[in-house]
Amino acid sequence: MPPKQSVTERLTDPSKYTGSHKERFDANGKGRGLAGRENLCINDGNTSSHSRNHTIENSVEPR
Repeated sequence: MPPKQSVTERLTDPSKYTGSHKERFDANGKGRGLAGRENLCINDGNTSSHSRNHTIENSVEPR
């Protein structure tokens, strides 16, 4: 029987998560913080036009 893992090791193991939840941790099990939970939108107060493009940027690197 394999040795028991601690609670923290089990909860930060990204191989146990599915869908968008697995993006919350990097390959080492370190949390990504806000960048792993939602997209970041840059709002400068101006409307979008051909010279100003308002894009939603995701700070999480794709796997």
